Amino acid sequence: MLKQKEAWIYFIEILYKNNKFEEVVKACEDALKKNTDLKEAWYYTGISQYKLSNFKQAEYSSLKALEVDDKYINAMFCLSVSLFRQQKYKKAEKFCKRLLDLDNRNKQGLHNLKIILHKQRKLEEAMKINREIEELE
Repeated sequence: MLKQKEAWIYFIEILYKNNKFEEVVKACEDALKKNTDLKEAWYYTGISQYKLSNFKQAEYSSLKALEVDDKYINAMFCLSVSLFRQQKYKKAEKFCKRLLDLDNRNKQGLHNLKIILHKQRKLEEAMKINREIEELE
């Protein structure tokens, strides 16, 4: 069973890397009909929906992935950027901070948090995050 799952994930990753986002969504939907506990299927549906500018669907799929694994950093990242694109800045900030609670050296998470804070005019916090990013470089 594990090898079958690994092969499926590999297939999805190839589709995703080749910008076949609609095909990724379809393949993931098919997989989720059989097993709704596939966090990777929810994640790849979400990130592909994001790439297709379907931010609400990306939000939904990312939340579903987090229901399966509440520490799934990739899903938190996708969720935070999807929320940001919908101008839901407070929610985006919450999930970005949750991601950073699990991985405080995640440069992309820090960068996104800085932008989210800036959009909310929390400039002091944004500057603090900017210093953290500089320290990592």
